[in-house]
Amino acid sequence: MNKTKIAMIGLNNAKNLGDPLICASTKYLLKSAMKEQGIEGEVKVIDLLPDSLKKKKKQKKQGRNPLKAWLSKCRRLFQFAKELQIRQSDMQEAYLSYYRKELEGCSLIVFAGGGLIKYAQQENLNVSISGAIHAAKEKGIPVAFHACGVEGYDKGNPGCKRLKAAINDENVKIVTTRDDFKTLSECYKKREGLYIAKAADSAVFAGEILGVKKDEASLLIGIGVIRGDIFENYGTRLSESRLVEIYGEVLKKLKEKGREFKLFCNGYKPDYLFAEKVLEFAGLEEAYLLKRAESHEELVRQISGFQGVLAARLHACIISYSLEIPVVGLCWNDKLKYFGEETGHPERFLSPEDFSTENIVEHVLKAIEEGYDREAVKRYKETSKDSISRIVALLK
Repeated sequence: MNKTKIAMIGLNNAKNLGDPLICASTKYLLKSAMKEQGIEGEVKVIDLLPDSLKKKKKQKKQGRNPLKAWLSKCRRLFQFAKELQIRQSDMQEAYLSYYRKELEGCSLIVFAGGGLIKYAQQENLNVSISGAIHAAKEKGIPVAFHACGVEGYDKGNPGCKRLKAAINDENVKIVTTRDDFKTLSECYKKREGLYIAKAADSAVFAGEILGVKKDEASLLIGIGVIRGDIFENYGTRLSESRLVEIYGEVLKKLKEKGREFKLFCNGYKPDYLFAEKVLEFAGLEEAYLLKRAESHEELVRQISGFQGVLAARLHACIISYSLEIPVVGLCWNDKLKYFGEETGHPERFLSPEDFSTENIVEHVLKAIEEGYDREAVKRYKETSKDSISRIVALLK
């Protein structure tokens, strides 16, 4: 048997627990595929955005003259392009150095999945990915992306250009996506030898991996919240105050119908603070809010106690699906829409124009009544295993 070491790169230390769950699930699938293919070795987890390389926020100075502060801001805006170029150049060198050290002795690099093929948010992501692939090229290590989210394309954006160049590097052999295959194939891919395909997010195996099953006797509906400014941040005119009202009115309607529910979040503190605002609006006590999960294992166990789920975070939806708990999504980003389409229930993933109280509650109760087609769930999960098996086969 051949001994080897796979470098698995992902957002392992993110505050949103969906990302560490992706890493844990992908690692599990990699080790399973290695065993099946007779490959002895280990999976080394490498953090995509290590704290040591994150850009530190400058502390605001107190008592500054407002006019001087405004003039200073104007000067910074005029210098923005140059400063961005310098900053990203420094970042690139720092990440390249980081990966040269971390990838020592590795035979294969796998990006674990999640929303990695994006450029509009998390500036460091594309720089880090580019650095890893550059280091891989120096060392002659093959690279694969597993079930990554593809979030838009802009040929004039520097970050998008950097991602496209990295993806088409000769060392990158496989790219699978959990969502926008059309943009991946028509916009990002330009090299003939690059294999691309669709694959389910690794977290569809969350329940199985952790040995957690849904509570079949539960009558509790889970209400998964998200930070209040998320819709505005992603270009939708839906304010935090309006989102509080939407959630709050849903809770009131469920209460009118005699349905039991609890609010929960994916571990991200701003989501939890938003949940407290919803409770205040609805006039409900803290007992209606589950404590903030501190690990992905705890989050999976929380969700397993629900009969059905209404959520806005993608991985609250994916965890529910992994446990065959019907879920309805409130979409602030296309990735939730794609998940609904891929799992055969696009009607359960609602756009902001569909966010009326009656419509949301009706969809949640209908989803609970209908459940899932187990054979369809099984087929969808297999696409993730197939992607990982193809990736591990690069070692042979």
